[in-house]
Amino acid sequence: MKIAIMMRAMDKDSGFRALVDGMARAMVQAAPTAKFILIYQTNKWLGRFSAYPNVKEVLVSVKSPLFWDQCAVPWVAWKENADVIFNTKFFAPLISPCPVTMGLQEPSWFTRREEYDRWDALYQRIMIPVSIRRCAHVFPNSRFILEENRRVLKMSIEHSTVTYSAADERFAPSHDSSALQEFRNRYSLSRPFILVVSRVLHLLLFMLGFFAGKSPEVAYRAFTKIRDRVPHELVFAGKQIEAYLRHSEGPDADFRGVRFLEFVPFQDMHLLYGAADLFVNPCVYEGCPNTVLQAMACGRPVIVADQGGSADVGEGAALMTLAMDSEDLAQKMQLVALDETLRNEMSAKSLVRSAQFTWQRSALQTLDALQRVVDGRK
Repeated sequence: MKIAIMMRAMDKDSGFRALVDGMARAMVQAAPTAKFILIYQTNKWLGRFSAYPNVKEVLVSVKSPLFWDQCAVPWVAWKENADVIFNTKFFAPLISPCPVTMGLQEPSWFTRREEYDRWDALYQRIMIPVSIRRCAHVFPNSRFILEENRRVLKMSIEHSTVTYSAADERFAPSHDSSALQEFRNRYSLSRPFILVVSRVLHLLLFMLGFFAGKSPEVAYRAFTKIRDRVPHELVFAGKQIEAYLRHSEGPDADFRGVRFLEFVPFQDMHLLYGAADLFVNPCVYEGCPNTVLQAMACGRPVIVADQGGSADVGEGAALMTLAMDSEDLAQKMQLVALDETLRNEMSAKSLVRSAQFTWQRSALQTLDALQRVVDGRK
């Protein structure tokens, strides 16, 4: 089987990069007799898979994402005689010399239109259903994503396999106290802290605007209710979160006990989780949150909203809080922050739950589905 993988999403500074890289690497390793054509839009990542003899990397420097998806990729697939095209993201070539498959994310362009540029949202609302129908198989990134697309798009989407993301091997309980202390010193984290990793910036017609989808304000409001009753700081990691909270809470917002780390390099993220006493994700509409997967893999106690992909991924391990309810979140943050025995119990549950999400498992599920697509065509 010869599989062409669309790698354009590697260029995004977001969870999509981890998804594309993790899935592609696991597939290449799990199927050494298969052939893989990895197609890039820029040369930034070219050579990343050069150590694998079953991989051929192809660069097609076409600036237009639309032209790259719809013309360049099918051309490479034809030239390389690919059996199937696979895109971990949610776009598919409409005309192709071989069957096409793609990933599937939450349909936020339909349910949260205010967070997107008008024309971008319109394009997505047209193309997503068309792409789903065009595909021989689709891969929702969580059970929540599959059911939400079925509900919103009113499509059965039976040609699907749920393949969760996973945390890479660096995300594990840390036993290196000196590395954790060095990280704490570097970021001046002298007190125990509750961690929120969020995103508040969104690209709107090539201009950055605030993105409310991750709801860090819910965590902030919850913390203000308990900050005089717990020894912890509230630590936000992510660009421009302070500016966003001044926008959402007003210029007189009280940030006593709140720290803003801004951007933390990905290579340090496992240390950030490892140093935290508790991880909180208040987002209610997220497909398969990498932050929750990573925090659980590091053995952190986790509190998440009781809706969306966070509830799906955290099921059985995370403490659930009522969606967008800062009072309920405050009570649960205080409960966990002050009870070391409970934190230890939740840490153990996080590790058990995180073990169910591996790139190898998702890669094998993907490869099996792709083989059925190819066999069905033959």
